[in-house]
Amino acid sequence: RHLVNVARGGIVDEEQVSDALHTGVLTSYAADVFATEPLPVSSPLLGCPGFIGTPHIGGATTEAQRRVGTQLAHAVVDVLVRRTRPHDGVLASPE
Repeated sequence: RHLVNVARGGIVDEEQVSDALHTGVLTSYAADVFATEPLPVSSPLLGCPGFIGTPHIGGATTEAQRRVGTQLAHAVVDVLVRRTRPHDGVLASPE
């Protein structure tokens, strides 16, 4: 049995996951989000068999930042030059 949390820290009870790993109820637990970030040295998860923890940095790559910057620049041009307007997070024509 495996559990993965890449959604939000705090939705998984880390103390219970630690117990489940130590007793064999869970074989592995992988997460990149935690109730307290960065994961404190006192976390019950550290040292658990089958625990894999990584920092939540998926959007911090050079490529991701470049893509977001390019999308933002295009959105600004669309608003200023093409006279479109932001609408619910996307650009829509005012017609």
